[in-house]
Amino acid sequence: MLTSPARKPESLLPPPGTEAAAHLASLRQALRAADLMAGKTTEQVAAPIEITEIWAELPAATQRCYQARSTRAARVAGRGLAVVAAQPVNPAAADVLSDWLRADLARIEQLFTGR
Repeated sequence: MLTSPARKPESLLPPPGTEAAAHLASLRQALRAADLMAGKTTEQVAAPIEITEIWAELPAATQRCYQARSTRAARVAGRGLAVVAAQPVNPAAADVLSDWLRADLARIEQLFTGR
């Protein structure tokens, strides 16, 4: 006999945009790590957007686009950091990775800023 999984009561669900905010935060951490390995300063990283404040107002298509882009970026970031962090650390490779992550984050953030 098939049964449907139990649904969580609304009070136990995280606020809308929580997962999106976590994705964005992990991408920013990857960027920071790549920047540090490349010899850059953390001041070069843009101020984060507080996505949980605007998530519920975003169209469903924008939310889906964000999910696809951020998932792809997270995969690249994870693989890139694994390569860059190999001993000895390669600052040139870290620089390329941080530039890519910075550009990709800017494209992702454009979904929220409307630019």
